[in-house]
Amino acid sequence: MALMVNGREVDWGQVEIGIADCPQTLKDHIIGIEYEDKENVKPRYGRGNVPIGWTKGRFEGNGKLTLTATGFQILMDWVRGKGKERVSQIPPFPIVITYLDDETNVMMKDTIPSVKLDNPKTKANEGDEKIDVEISFIILQPIKIGRASCR
Repeated sequence: MALMVNGREVDWGQVEIGIADCPQTLKDHIIGIEYEDKENVKPRYGRGNVPIGWTKGRFEGNGKLTLTATGFQILMDWVRGKGKERVSQIPPFPIVITYLDDETNVMMKDTIPSVKLDNPKTKANEGDEKIDVEISFIILQPIKIGRASCR
């Protein structure tokens, strides 16, 4: 189901991403975010070929943050300002994603309580007009999804 606020589909212009104590200029260079978590629910079989129940396995979560090349340099300046050399050396931190309807001030919020960055990936090809950097992350605690509130 699509996220709708007051009948309006949420669009990228309504998304705000908060990352710990990083500079605002970094947040302005985020051009994409993906995140998911799962509890590895599996069917449990007995006699026959129809499940008799289900089991739940380990929690897993991961995601990807996409930045402009300039945004990645801002991120690396932030990382170096913390005395580190790689994004994977930064301690886990929260990410908050909000979707705001500016007409009604209703806000939907997803909170990822703890992420650990790793594996920045830059790709450039002949003819590219832009260069983006994708940074993978693991999620260490379940996502708190879709908390609605008034701003």
